[in-house]
Amino acid sequence: MEERIINFLRNEVQLAKVQEVFAIGTFNLSDKSPVLFPGGVYAFFTQLTESEALELHAESSARGLANIPVEEFLPVFDNLYVLYWGKDKSIGTRPYQHFGNPSGTGAIRLSTYKSLANKEIICANIIVSDFNIFEVHLQHKYPQLLKTTKKKQ
Repeated sequence: MEERIINFLRNEVQLAKVQEVFAIGTFNLSDKSPVLFPGGVYAFFTQLTESEALELHAESSARGLANIPVEEFLPVFDNLYVLYWGKDKSIGTRPYQHFGNPSGTGAIRLSTYKSLANKEIICANIIVSDFNIFEVHLQHKYPQLLKTTKKKQ
């Protein structure tokens, strides 16, 4: 499954007209705000049956955190659904905030969804030349289900 997701993301990189890049950068210690890397786009995916997808959508809707109507919550391929797209200029930091139920941080709070309790969640991160363009491309083409909230669940 991981290889199919990587190939899926690499194909979308080409369609969005950005480039996958290595995480390599330079800085001087005198730089006030060094930017080491161009940033990445990450996603949370899970495999769901049609009934599980309906259950997850109902749970997120009941919380007011469904980003799309149920008829738009479709798999990207096979039975793989995108839960959330995000961007991260500090590669690897932001996805971790979405796992738990942190105070005051906008997060999707994956651990609080009963309908995801026993599901394997796949997190993918790809470093690209322009993470803003790529995130918008993915969100438009494959709408995410979950919205972030600062309110603990």
